Amino acid sequence: MTPTELTQQAFRLYDSIRMQSYKTPKHSDHRKRLHSVGLRAFYRYKRRMKAEQSLFEVSRWGF
Repeated sequence: MTPTELTQQAFRLYDSIRMQSYKTPKHSDHRKRLHSVGLRAFYRYKRRMKAEQSLFEVSRWGF
């Protein structure tokens, strides 16, 4: 997968979690928690993909 595809996949993950937070009842603490979980999952996913991408680059050059 290219980095743009991975970013799009990460955004889809974040959007689905954000939509879940809007569908929850009016308990704002639960909504905020879901939103922060979505943000953390998004950034964790991006970091992992970036690390895997750099590993791939290193292995491709044979370092």
